[in-house]
This record gives sequence, structure tokens and C-alpha cells, in this order.
Amino acid sequence: MTTIAWCHTDEDIRRELESSNVKAAAGAATTSRWAGNTVRIWVRHPSDPRWESCAQTVRDAINTLNGKMGAGRLQLDASAGGAASASPIWVNFGTATLPGKGERYQDRAANVSVGIQQGEPIASNEDGLIEAAIINIGHDSHGAEPCDCFITEETVIHELGHALGLAHHFDGFDGEVAISPLFWNVLATLYGNVPQSPYATLAIERIE
Repeated sequence: MTTIAWCHTDEDIRRELESSNVKAAAGAATTSRWAGNTVRIWVRHPSDPRWESCAQTVRDAINTLNGKMGAGRLQLDASAGGAASASPIWVNFGTATLPGKGERYQDRAANVSVGIQQGEPIASNEDGLIEAAIINIGHDSHGAEPCDCFITEETVIHELGHALGLAHHFDGFDGEVAISPLFWNVLATLYGNVPQSPYATLAIERIE
């Protein structure tokens, strides 16, 4: 059995943030993120009862992320209720992109995109700001492997990380380990610094 040691330096955190962060342009040397430290998120009420447990998992994941990050750094505000237009992050159920040939359904249990049932990744504008994201949870077409069985709180937090500006996977933020202490510290550093902060001079934040 392999034991993963989650000891990491400030340079590890800085490097993984720079490699993972959504970029306003190729080679951009500054951070991209949401403009404020409170980001509104709308969780669509599932029309199909099959997704009710997943909706609760999403709510639990939002609460966990808010508790970890703290009010002064980052909070997801789900209080908009049914007002989808008031929330730049949407969570939809049954709309994840379907797996390609040779892929397992559980490997495509959820994704973050610019649209519903789309695979195009989110981007930031020229000011390094993310303005919209869709989190697609689960498939309508399950085949022999129902992917909704694999949607855990960790899976949802992982997708929230993508929606908040972590575009690319790294150790502790991938298929084997959806989230880890390194993930939390990278996300905390992104939101502990203002948008368009130079990667080279980031103030490193640690919460794990």
C-alpha cells in the first residue's frame, strides 16, 4: 500500500496554483479568480427524485468548503434560492458530459463547463476575473454503470475547486485523490490574494 505524505513547501503551493489556475491568456503571470470573496451559487432543485440525494451532497459540500475557507477568505452564498439569474455559478443534475469510448461512467460523474451538458472549460476575462460557471452533476444516460453512485462530497468539492479557478489537476486534486491538504492550501492562496496577483510574489495561505 502506498502512503502519500502531504508535506509541501510554499513553493509547492505556488507552483501548483500557477500550473492549475485558469488563465486570462496563454503565459499569463497573474492569478485569475472570482472578483469578490463571496460568490453566489445556485443549486437547481432536481425535477427527478433520483437526484435528491445528490442535491443534499452538493449542499453539504458547500458548507464544508465555507467552513474550511473561512468568512474572511471565501464563501459560497447559496441563499439566492430559485433566482438562477442572480448566481454566476449554477449546479445542474443529469447534465454531465457523457464518457467517451473506453471511459467508465464513474470517471465522468461530474464536470465544470461554460454550459449545460458541455465540455468546454471556463475561462477568465482580460482582467483575470471568472464570470460564470456551470457544474454538471451526473448523467441522464447511465448505461451499465450508474455514475450517480459515485458522486460523493469530495467529488463535489473537487468540482467546486474547478468552478472557483483551478482548471488543471495536480497531486491531491485528481482522480485518485479528489481533494487533499495541498488542494485546500492552493485554493486558500488563490482567494487570500486579490485577482491578478503575480504568481511569483503570492502571499502563501495555509489552512491544512
